[in-house]
Amino acid sequence: MYYGFIPQTDSKFPQPVFVGRSARIEGGVATAQVSAMGDNLDMIGWMSSHQGILGYRIVDQKANMIFDGKINFIAEEYIRTYNRYSEGAYGQKFLLPTKPFSVVTSIIEGPLLANLTDNSVVIQFKTNIKTKVFVKVGGKKFTEKGSSTHEIKITGLSPDKEHNYARTRLNSKTKLNRTISGKKLSLNREIWQINNGAAGAPYYAQEKTPWSKSVEGFTTQNALVFFHVDGDKIQVEVFNPVTLEKFDTFDLN
Repeated sequence: MYYGFIPQTDSKFPQPVFVGRSARIEGGVATAQVSAMGDNLDMIGWMSSHQGILGYRIVDQKANMIFDGKINFIAEEYIRTYNRYSEGAYGQKFLLPTKPFSVVTSIIEGPLLANLTDNSVVIQFKTNIKTKVFVKVGGKKFTEKGSSTHEIKITGLSPDKEHNYARTRLNSKTKLNRTISGKKLSLNREIWQINNGAAGAPYYAQEKTPWSKSVEGFTTQNALVFFHVDGDKIQVEVFNPVTLEKFDTFDLN
């Protein structure tokens, strides 16, 4: 069994970084020497956070891969008992046994998508122990009773909708909807309002409004907004992440 830490901040899809360490499986059991992976090998900061994710790969004698997995661990008991001594009746010191790392709730298989419809989908995954879990989508929680094999149905999805990016200039000259009652605010400086519905918010095709002429950037394409900060200068660029087309750019003062 080969093993290594999984850095969560390296990429969108983190993978184990195998450091050449391996453990022999005997009687169905293998021991990963995580305690030896400190200092310059501690790429996940477990020595300070006392927790992390370990990836492991089981191979046969011909190096054919049998299984890829990962597990969450905590090291609080190990840190608490590491390099601790007790004193005998005559002042002699005895090194106390160090407690091992503890395995905690982990997703060991999945997540996978199943039973996809126009407005729903089922998310499937397995955990190493029975536990109650939830999936949060758009601020709404979807839960289940609790087991080690999980199937959570997500409902209320919006198919075939146009989601847009819009950049609107707001200043003292911007025409607003004057039918709204209540106190009106006066703007002494210019403000940019940026709406980005690429994450699934229900923005649609551009509508005709009193402030339509103030909308200076608009698209129904999938959009990523980048803010480049250089001192007191800010440049904004908007790209389609699939085609890499740039369809808006402007400076903020």
